[in-house]
Amino acid sequence: MNQTILTNAFATYKAQCEAHNRPIVMDEFVFAMVPTQQYGEPIDLDESLPPDSQIVGRFAVSQKGMLNPDAVVYSIILGTNVGSWDFNWIGLVNREHNFVGVITHTATQTKVKASPENGVEGDTLTRNVITPYTNAAKLTQIHVSADTWQLEFNQRLMAIDEHQRQQNLDVYGAAAFIDDGWKVTPLNGALSVSAGCGYVQGLHCDNTASQMVSLAGEVLPKTLFLVASFKGGLNSAWETHTQLRFANAYPEVTESNGVMYYAQAIAIVRSAGDIEDVRPKTWRAQHIDTNTDPHPQYNKREATEGESGVMAIATQKEVDDAINDHKAVTPKTLDKPGLLAKAKAYADKIKEDIYGGIPASTLDTIKEVADALLDAGSAVQSLFTKIGQLTTRVDTNRDNLTLHQQSNTAHTPQSVGAAPANHTHDYSPSDHSHTPVSIGAADRNHGHTPVSIGAADRGHGHTPESIGAADRAHSHDYAASNHVHQANEIANIRTLVKTGNVSLTIRGGTESSLVVIDTGVLASGRTFDPQSWQVMLKTNGTVTAVDPATMFWSLRPIVHFRQYWSAGNKVCIEIFGHGNSLAGAITVEWFLFQRVI
Repeated sequence: MNQTILTNAFATYKAQCEAHNRPIVMDEFVFAMVPTQQYGEPIDLDESLPPDSQIVGRFAVSQKGMLNPDAVVYSIILGTNVGSWDFNWIGLVNREHNFVGVITHTATQTKVKASPENGVEGDTLTRNVITPYTNAAKLTQIHVSADTWQLEFNQRLMAIDEHQRQQNLDVYGAAAFIDDGWKVTPLNGALSVSAGCGYVQGLHCDNTASQMVSLAGEVLPKTLFLVASFKGGLNSAWETHTQLRFANAYPEVTESNGVMYYAQAIAIVRSAGDIEDVRPKTWRAQHIDTNTDPHPQYNKREATEGESGVMAIATQKEVDDAINDHKAVTPKTLDKPGLLAKAKAYADKIKEDIYGGIPASTLDTIKEVADALLDAGSAVQSLFTKIGQLTTRVDTNRDNLTLHQQSNTAHTPQSVGAAPANHTHDYSPSDHSHTPVSIGAADRNHGHTPVSIGAADRGHGHTPESIGAADRAHSHDYAASNHVHQANEIANIRTLVKTGNVSLTIRGGTESSLVVIDTGVLASGRTFDPQSWQVMLKTNGTVTAVDPATMFWSLRPIVHFRQYWSAGNKVCIEIFGHGNSLAGAITVEWFLFQRVI
């Protein structure tokens, strides 16, 4: 592509014109042929006019025009009467000061002069040079709009074509062929090149029909190259042109008359029947080839317990029958009642085996009790200590009852005669030994008469009279009475958990809720027994009465168990009440107890 710059000399000249309020004048085109010039290389901003020996023509500017306030265009038209010479350098010059302000490098071109006597028609050359800079129209005093023919579209169109080629390079690389496009195969001693498409250096090469390539005159082995170029005429469409060339080697890129040619090897021909396909395949071909891996960078190994990878999905039957240990299950296959039942049964069996055959349901209950004990902490320990003490007392009274019953059975009319001999009492039991002090109470407790007192030292013999009394008064069921006593004592075991104060305004009329108190006590588990909690209220007695004769108040507390998603399970107290002839509020102190049995 042609390159155009504004030189440093022009920048200096422009500044001087602005400083002295003089117009910028560029009034001459210079054409030259510079042998050492490298087309496509950057242009030095300090570059000046070539020597006169390289200049092939100097011509006045044909027309000037304004493109916009910041750009003006200078044009030259050379008719068929000018030429013939080659050029690759164009400069826009200030003729008065003989300096170049704008330079364009082009590929080598020829300006042909008409020669009717030789049958040469000649050509007309038109060149337009645009100078873009701030306030260009004002500084050059060019205010006439440019004509359409002065607008140079070639550079813009060539840039669009090159941009498209570069985009194809990004996608397909230096070369790529789709399916069998341009594939070379032997056919009747020659070569057949299949129809299809491919890309060579970004140019789309379309082989619309199979081509035959002759091997006549070719010395094999050789390589067959596909050569592509993008070109067209002024009045023809621009498109990719292709050629097939045999060579041992061929340059990838060449240039001729401003046209770029790109080559790609497609086959190595060793003989008419020995052909090696060397066409690069596109990434699309690799994707659909089941024998290749288009993405080797991804981990496709089979997953294990310690490493990620690929896993197959198990079928429902495989999940139900548990016949596969290397496939994955999904929520759908797991959501089966039968499978869940099997899993639970298996888990229960494992638990029973671990705990020596204890049923799983019992184990679950044991676990719940253990969890409750852990939550309750020292309170449960204190409770069980108390129960142990009470149980010891109950067991002792049961032993005493047994002794009394044995004694009661022995006191019959038949055993009276033998009482001195075989009913002597062992004084050792602490609860049943009779001392002189206890003898005075014998009439009430054991039915002993004065007659029997004399025998007390020998064997504590009972008389017939005392036996009747013994039947009535000596058959106390101490175990039963002690059990009742212990039950009452256990039932009254309770722990003060928390206290607090609240101010209440009691309204007249029917009973209503006065306040709900969050005690701040957290209860464990999801089961709440209201019988295990007790609330006691105490008022301070400081009350103002409107009418003391009719004034009264009534308060009734209840315990709530409120479950919260994030805060836990709370114990709350709600107080109901009503009254009459009350003025102002009363302060109530509350006490929250928890029964431990």
